[in-house]
Amino acid sequence: MDFEERLEVEIQIAQQDDIDTSGIWELFESATPQQRVTVFFRTLETGVLNDEYAFEFLNTIRSDCDPGSPEDRALYTDLLNRFREREPKLYRQSSVHYNRYLINFAIIEGRWGDLSALLTPYTSAYYLDLFNMVIAQLEYHGQIRPLIAAMELAWPNIKASSKIFEWAREEFAGELMELMLVDYLENATDPRPDDPQLIETTAFLLSWEENWLAWFIPAVMRPRPGGWNPADFSEDIGSEAWMNQFNVLQVEFIGIQWRNGIPLTRGLLAWHKWSEIFHAQTKTLQKSRKKTGKPELSRLLIPQPNYVEKILGESFSLIGGEPHEATAALEFIPSYLNFLEDLGLIQATERHLAIQKIRPMVEQMPRIMEYYEGDPVAIENLLDAWEMKDHTIGSS
Repeated sequence: MDFEERLEVEIQIAQQDDIDTSGIWELFESATPQQRVTVFFRTLETGVLNDEYAFEFLNTIRSDCDPGSPEDRALYTDLLNRFREREPKLYRQSSVHYNRYLINFAIIEGRWGDLSALLTPYTSAYYLDLFNMVIAQLEYHGQIRPLIAAMELAWPNIKASSKIFEWAREEFAGELMELMLVDYLENATDPRPDDPQLIETTAFLLSWEENWLAWFIPAVMRPRPGGWNPADFSEDIGSEAWMNQFNVLQVEFIGIQWRNGIPLTRGLLAWHKWSEIFHAQTKTLQKSRKKTGKPELSRLLIPQPNYVEKILGESFSLIGGEPHEATAALEFIPSYLNFLEDLGLIQATERHLAIQKIRPMVEQMPRIMEYYEGDPVAIENLLDAWEMKDHTIGSS
């Protein structure tokens, strides 16, 4: 009995046993990638597919596909489209997972106009962890407008939900406010911290932290960095004033990258993750200062490898990981170190040493990103930033 004959027998058994598809699953597991597609289509056509098996079938077929292959992307998209058309209720039950694949495909192919429709399942806010990962992915790629629209639709559900912690609501509101700020900066003729339009636009969410806009907007809009020198960071290390000054330096850098064509939202992802890294290492340096004396400037301004590894390692979890935040944080490091060297704040030897020590973490990222459904465009950007030119979209 050949494969297709066995499949038809198992389908008949499933129909007789009130959709017991265990035999079909055993056949599916031992099948070739092409045969697995056949299993999916036949079970779909004959009505013996349930949500659990549909999800497992599609997830396995997805792992057989190469996202870098236009043919594989077209095949998988066709599977999902036919599934949605024939079993819309089943599709909706796991649409937050299926649409993540389609969002990845849209990113690879530059079909930005498809994002609004693909974001619809996330606006219910039932799967906030997944939504947060999608938000970070589209922030990485600078897709502000569709994100704002989807997050505004989701906000009433998030605000009213008794299952979402208050801190999670505040984080979501803060993320949406930041996106609205970026949208304002990209479109206002003369951006101002006290612009009533900006304040009114975000008023339904939270209030801005006092004086935050007053320092952030001038810093990120500054066409050239301020006249920094080592003396600016030699006193009161770790104090609030010192950290504020350090933040201005970093935001100036992010603003320069933005004007060079990199999405500001990607820079902000990096900056927020850097804040965790620098907070941890500065706190440790403060404690050890009594024993070792004043630390070298490079140890303050350069993200130290052990803290990069620790903080980025904590960015990955089974649910609600932060792969795009970690990718952005690593991607910006080489240009940030060049920026510091150009300002005379670090030496070339210090830059080279930092690159050498952090590079192994970058080499691990393609494998790690694959666990989170991958984003070959982000991985290519990361490896290009680190001059690993032999990598191409779709390779592992």
